[in-house]
Amino acid sequence: MAEPPWGYEGEFGLGIKTLIISLYYGGNMTQGKLLEFLEDIGISISAGYLSNLLIKNYSDFKSEKTEVFLY
Repeated sequence: MAEPPWGYEGEFGLGIKTLIISLYYGGNMTQGKLLEFLEDIGISISAGYLSNLLIKNYSDFKSEKTEVFLY
């Protein structure tokens, strides 16, 4: 069995995760509207998974933010 591509954790890859984070923070979409949007385009995701995606595991973002503000 081959290793999954980089960025895959769980059922979704970086493209979907990036879309969700961009729409939530950049597009000011609520979690409810995000769930509706994802369902409309054929992506099945639970409200809990979506919530965890948006509020947990931001160590990469924190380090990037720190690097941006250093320069």
